[in-house]
Amino acid sequence: MKSAAVALVWLGIVVGVAFLATPVKFAAPSLELPTALEVGRVTFRLLARVEWLFAAALVITTRVSGYRLPWSAFVVFAIVVLESAWLLPALGARSGVIIAGGLTPPSSLHHVFVLGKAIECLALGHAAYCLSRPQVPTVASEQKQSEWR
Repeated sequence: MKSAAVALVWLGIVVGVAFLATPVKFAAPSLELPTALEVGRVTFRLLARVEWLFAAALVITTRVSGYRLPWSAFVVFAIVVLESAWLLPALGARSGVIIAGGLTPPSSLHHVFVLGKAIECLALGHAAYCLSRPQVPTVASEQKQSEWR
């Protein structure tokens, strides 16, 4: 059950940052694009670090409970890895050019990012659902429990 709570809090943070705060920031008429991009870079850099912490917390709480991670958790982990290793650096390079006053050619990177975050949210919701349901403990957790008695 603790693992489900971790997944739900993680889901809430991703929705709040990626789908609420970020679009609102770009809708503010007095906020210049370079400033909004710079704030976005800092925000998503921090979000990526926080997501790594949530991934570790999800693995630890699931492992301690003796349950298995659902397949959807591995989808989330893959998305976090791809964002950290490829997508965020690529978006950061593009925003760096714009912040410096340059122009960039059209790109689908932001669409890929939004799609990734949407899939991540669905997968986190699925993982939370699976982790909130009664599960049969793994053999390793049964052995641990018998050793503690």
